[in-house]
Amino acid sequence: MSLTIRPAVASDAAALVDLRQLMFDSMGTPPNDGWQSDAEVWFADHVVTDADLCVLVADDAGQVVASGLAILQRNPPSPGSRGLSAYVAPRSRPPVARAQPPGS
Repeated sequence: MSLTIRPAVASDAAALVDLRQLMFDSMGTPPNDGWQSDAEVWFADHVVTDADLCVLVADDAGQVVASGLAILQRNPPSPGSRGLSAYVAPRSRPPVARAQPPGS
């Protein structure tokens, strides 16, 4: 396995949704059809246009095998906070990729 870590592109949207579904399945989230198509459109639009979003994928010979996501949140400054925080989503890997540590 020879992984390349790279920024996600719009054509990765379907793979990103598949990985999210695997994550939700592994967490025991009850099935809920319908969100996947909305999520695919969201990823296709946002991975290239949203400066506050960073989505990285692990690419193995053209196949997305893992992903990670961070979103910068801008809030009004307050005592003890300059107003910036980040949401980091759990990384997702399909079961076959979990057998090897990332980068191996």
